[in-house]
Amino acid sequence: MASAVTESVTTDADYNGPAGVPGFPYLDLSGKTMNTANLTGNVTVVFFNPDCDHCQKEAQNINGAKNLFRDKQMYFFSADVPDAIKAFRLKYGLVEDNFHFGQGDVEMIVRAMGPINSVPSFYFYKQGKLTGQLEGEKSAAEIAAKM
Repeated sequence: MASAVTESVTTDADYNGPAGVPGFPYLDLSGKTMNTANLTGNVTVVFFNPDCDHCQKEAQNINGAKNLFRDKQMYFFSADVPDAIKAFRLKYGLVEDNFHFGQGDVEMIVRAMGPINSVPSFYFYKQGKLTGQLEGEKSAAEIAAKM
């Protein structure tokens, strides 16, 4: 599914980039190969599945409280096919420039991040360090408070 990612990019899973996010390759929605090690600033990384009920509810919560996230950079990653990720983004209205979506290979993500126990899972990075994590469906206010 994400074989193009693993074939075209090698990564040092032990390398954390400027934002503190462990490096793993992903495809952005335009099909361009990117790497999380290149992220900068304070960011939130979200792992989700487009067909997950909790992920869908979470996206609705975030969409309904976009004012809480206006100045926040959120990176949503799924191992699903790009068309499903694009449809999820559009269906839940997460189309502003601060909401980024990508497809990652499960093996590469787990190698970099460790096991992802549930979706949605949120990882919060500030000043180059992991400052918190949330698993499962949470309120928009709870997510925003960790950012």
